[in-house]
Amino acid sequence: MKINEVEQAVGITRKNIRFYEEQGLLKPVRAANGYREYTEEDLQVLLKVKLLRKLAIPLEEIRRLQSGSLTLEDCLRRHLITLERESKNLEAMEKFCGRILMENLTLTSLPADRLLTEMENMEEGGTKFLDAQKKDMKIRKRASLIVGGIA
Repeated sequence: MKINEVEQAVGITRKNIRFYEEQGLLKPVRAANGYREYTEEDLQVLLKVKLLRKLAIPLEEIRRLQSGSLTLEDCLRRHLITLERESKNLEAMEKFCGRILMENLTLTSLPADRLLTEMENMEEGGTKFLDAQKKDMKIRKRASLIVGGIA
């Protein structure tokens, strides 16, 4: 089966298929002409990868599942714990934003120092807020790759 047929059958892009190959999640055979040939087994692998990625299972976890060093049950139990933690963090952020909104503030009157102190106290209690500096660095790095013509 050719890659365009796989795209149609699985519903993921050629770029994603190649990415999963690069990540070692898929290993199609090479035909005599050098083209990749995908089998029904490859299709099933891609469908499983698609499902797990839609559930936000990290690629490393999928690799461990494929190698047999992690069971699906353990993977999903761990993932549920992560999702519960993220849900609690989102709920805390939602409440925090709601409190700020109720104060009828403007950007000029926003008491950032007081609110950041409150957030730090919440973080000490286990709440995780976005690490904006880390995220901004990733965006900056990606932008420099695009501008530099690497992408």
